[in-house]
Amino acid sequence: MTGTTAAMTSRNLRPALALAALAAAVLAHPSSAAAKRHLVTDPTGDALVPLASHDIVSADLATRGTTRVVRGKRVYTPTTLVATVTLAGSPTVPGLTVHFNDFLSSCDGGFLRFYYQAPAVVPVRDTVSALHKPPVDLNDCSPGTLTNSVGYEARVSVRGNAITWELPLATIPGKLTPGTGLFNPEVVVYQDEPATGFYTTDFVTGPANLGVDTATSEQRYVIG
Repeated sequence: MTGTTAAMTSRNLRPALALAALAAAVLAHPSSAAAKRHLVTDPTGDALVPLASHDIVSADLATRGTTRVVRGKRVYTPTTLVATVTLAGSPTVPGLTVHFNDFLSSCDGGFLRFYYQAPAVVPVRDTVSALHKPPVDLNDCSPGTLTNSVGYEARVSVRGNAITWELPLATIPGKLTPGTGLFNPEVVVYQDEPATGFYTTDFVTGPANLGVDTATSEQRYVIG
């Protein structure tokens, strides 16, 4: 092999070797998306009704906040708790209701619940104040919440198959602080009466709501 041929062969091998190294690196270090572990996961196709909109895929908790430098160190302060439930289909079927429940480690029986209901044919909950249900319920075992939770407003949005709740922590001062633990998360999908959105607890004689899919986890999430 001549010197020229050897040099050309070496140059030709370099891209191939680089690609091989890159492939090995990708296999050894999967992308963050591929490695993401959801707080709750659920097999698709296990809902009691053959509707993708009622089939739970996953649920997650996260925070958004601000970062500042204190004595040379970056300090993160959460300002918004973000909850997300992803379904197999678009959550827009009238009467579709989703509860994302998380239990508080700070007290026995305390819980944080995120609530969503797709618009009913007759949007009763939006027009009758007595039936309006805030998208977030909190029972932190403090006086006044021992038997009833307290409702809080939050921004709720739907994008594709995902429902997202954004709860400003400032609206619940001193209750959901950095270090607060949430455990045993649970997602339940119901099908309420589609024409009005009524379910069993609205009226004693109302139609029973049907839980069509449930997903639970033993994972724990700490706000911070």
